[in-house]
Amino acid sequence: MSAAGGEPAGTRSGLVSWLAALGIGGSILIMIVASAARYSATVPPMPRPAGPLPVGLPMHLPDLVVTLGLWAAAILGGGGVIAGLVAVARGARYPAWMLISVAAAATAALALLPPAGAAGRLSHPGR
Repeated sequence: MSAAGGEPAGTRSGLVSWLAALGIGGSILIMIVASAARYSATVPPMPRPAGPLPVGLPMHLPDLVVTLGLWAAAILGGGGVIAGLVAVARGARYPAWMLISVAAAATAALALLPPAGAAGRLSHPGR
């Protein structure tokens, strides 16, 4: 059966589905890298607790790179969600096991990394 426009329903949503996956996946990867860089603007300075967690890489990312990267993650993530909604409206159906697996893996990765957020340096420059 074809959808409006004469194309099969699966091909109408194929490219948009890939754009959704790339946008959301890219956003998650940027956030994981920003959190993994222990000495960057997103990870607040705090004493390291005893034990193996949180896992962090002893690297420093420049503040401008972190800021631009997090803005890119927000834009990619938002664009990916919009593309995903458009794809679903066009007939795409994502397998529930895939969505749950990817969400669980991203949550586990971010849970093992140091907490990240604006540690004051990003939201109050010059202080």
